[in-house]
Amino acid sequence: MSYKIMAINAGSSSLKFQLLEMPQGDMLCQGLIERIGMADAQVTIKTHSQKMAGKPSPLPIIAMR
Repeated sequence: MSYKIMAINAGSSSLKFQLLEMPQGDMLCQGLIERIGMADAQVTIKTHSQKMAGKPSPLPIIAMR
């Protein structure tokens, strides 16, 4: 039986994530959101077949306080 696990690493102005297919541990996708709360926030998403590198976020990414 397979299942998925999402690992998240949240920092003060960035968020990293990875989605894994278990139990084999294959990476389905991973990503990074940088400069959260700033006008120049960037979103990077990578799948096993494609990478969208450093695209500006189409919407503001707002940090909650």
